[in-house]
Amino acid sequence: MELIRLRFKFDTFLSSYVDASTIFGAIAWGIRLLEGEDKLNEFLELYKKNKPPFLISSPLPEDECGNLWFPRPQLGGSVLDCSQEGKEPPTETTCGEENSDKYSCPKKNKEDPNKGQQNQQKDPCRGYLRKIYPIHKQFKKIRYLPWEIFKKILVGEIKTEKDLLKGLAGYLLKREIKTDEELLEEKNLQKLLECYVKKSPKLVETDATVKTAIHRLTATAAEGQLFNETIRISPKFNILVAVYNKKWWEKAKKALRVVKLGGNKTVGYGRFTFEEVPDNLLREIKPFVENTTHTAITLSPTFYEENIDIEESFYEPYVKRPAVDKTYGYFDANFIRLPVWKNILLYLKEGAYLKLKQPKPFIGCLKPALEYPPENKSSEGEKIVIYQYGYGFPLFVRENS
Repeated sequence: MELIRLRFKFDTFLSSYVDASTIFGAIAWGIRLLEGEDKLNEFLELYKKNKPPFLISSPLPEDECGNLWFPRPQLGGSVLDCSQEGKEPPTETTCGEENSDKYSCPKKNKEDPNKGQQNQQKDPCRGYLRKIYPIHKQFKKIRYLPWEIFKKILVGEIKTEKDLLKGLAGYLLKREIKTDEELLEEKNLQKLLECYVKKSPKLVETDATVKTAIHRLTATAAEGQLFNETIRISPKFNILVAVYNKKWWEKAKKALRVVKLGGNKTVGYGRFTFEEVPDNLLREIKPFVENTTHTAITLSPTFYEENIDIEESFYEPYVKRPAVDKTYGYFDANFIRLPVWKNILLYLKEGAYLKLKQPKPFIGCLKPALEYPPENKSSEGEKIVIYQYGYGFPLFVRENS
């Protein structure tokens, strides 16, 4: 396996956000344009057999020094959890004066209501929450992490949300933070996290451009009919590629040179160039791709599969209904008769922290997203199946640490 970093630079706007499935779709179209439909079917067949020639990550931002940043993983636990490690949560039998300095009593004292209020005032959880909540508000806005922090998750040093907050605090303060007390003693942490969020690299900036409606009969500007259109500005981003078959990867690079990304291609959106970037960091990342374990963090949206232990995993699901890309097949009779939209698809967002029943190098699949005509309709034309990319780019978490 060879690990490659590609840097994309855009000459025009983007009409939508780009993820791994967008890039894969562009590669598939490029192969069809350059080598024909039979070669495309041969390419897709490898993914359908769970033998992908390469895996691609979703776009990753880079900072001013050219260092890659990674999506924040979904970890267990909560920063707002004030329970002590190894202690059981409060129950009716453990609520009372002797435990009021450790836990918040879930029920008021029936004999003396004022006594329950006094116990709540002594509860350290209330003071902890009052101090940690403003910090938590900034912490939950974080979307990307530097490799220094991300690697600690992969080697098992950071396992929960609270561990991640302490790790970030230590990263910003340039010292190790081990306890909640040390975390709350730092009065500038909220401002440091706010500054971190503002200065951390971003993939895209959203803006709006004014458009003029065109009369469909006269092909001239319609008087007084102006509207705004949302655009995405992305000067550059990076992707990681795990190459298992160099022959197909060379074809993919040729394909990327003749396509655009996203919608509105006919008006010039999505034009880009790309280059391979030498990066010493790839040597550190490669073992986390090759050495499979029961736990993985994905760098691209992933379809659910049976090997994922969904109850033990942490993830953010989202629904996507992609459009059928007819740009390059517009004059093909088979494509003209296709619907506008593919089927609704359920993804696990990049940054998913997945527990696997069996360690495997590949997570996810290539799924049929549209079959036309449907089974309940008869048609004289050839049946068309359009596939959607849903392989996760996995970085496996070490289990012996």
